[in-house]
Amino acid sequence: MTVKTKAPAKINLHLDILERRADGYHNLLSIFQSVDLFDTLIINMKKKGSGCIIKGGFPFPQGENIVKKAVELFEKAGRKELDMEIHIKKRIPFGAGLGGGSSDAAATVSCLYTLFPGVVAEEKIQEILEDLGSDVPYFYYTAAALVSGRGEIIKPLIPRTDYHLVVVYPGFQVDTSLAYQWLDKEREGGKKEKLPGEDDLITMYRSEEKEKWGFSNSFFRVIINQYPAIYTIISDMYSSGAFYGNISGSGSAVFGLYREKYQAKAGFGCLKRKYPFVFYTNPLDKKPVTVLK
Repeated sequence: MTVKTKAPAKINLHLDILERRADGYHNLLSIFQSVDLFDTLIINMKKKGSGCIIKGGFPFPQGENIVKKAVELFEKAGRKELDMEIHIKKRIPFGAGLGGGSSDAAATVSCLYTLFPGVVAEEKIQEILEDLGSDVPYFYYTAAALVSGRGEIIKPLIPRTDYHLVVVYPGFQVDTSLAYQWLDKEREGGKKEKLPGEDDLITMYRSEEKEKWGFSNSFFRVIINQYPAIYTIISDMYSSGAFYGNISGSGSAVFGLYREKYQAKAGFGCLKRKYPFVFYTNPLDKKPVTVLK
């Protein structure tokens, strides 16, 4: 028996990092949008006693990666040992703010739930997703959402698909924990910014013309101060025809929004001549389907 699914990347159309919580995390308020830049997961069942083997053309620790953790949490919740081979075809860059690892974990849980219906109750699935990481529940449930809390509170949105994207990965990663440290330090003693609320962001996303979206990213200033190359990429995106450009998450990937497909394709061509990792993408209108064969 085999199950296959796609694990999409996401961008943060908007990202506000709010106050630090008692548990050490920060609250956030963000609009997540999945795009058609995918990793692909295929799970093949193996004979009893084979254990879980993960394969892919990229380096990862067999015992500590998030996909293996997803399997272990599912096994524990279902009180069932699983024997399988998981093949992961990676396209989403690591450490880029595109959620590749979280998406792979959510896709793994979706595949296991399809392979073993009823073994793990739905409320337990939610616990598994939250244990795996803040972004994982989003990828499991929807393709666009207003996300709050530390990332676990999800309000699904009907996705807007009336724009096109180009994503550039600069070839290096940004350490998220350091990004938070830089942001906290920058804010010490400063005035609190007036930020849009949930209703404001939902109205903006649903109703305003895309060119008038007033979206932003709290990490923007501290990241471009540390990595001027990212600012150069954003400037190049605007020069190539984008009506909006920013980092996704804390970076390092940069995305640009374009009004029309031909403009995004032309922008992709311009940026591809300068940068090695450039992707033409579109927003997804639904999360990928898991297929059992």
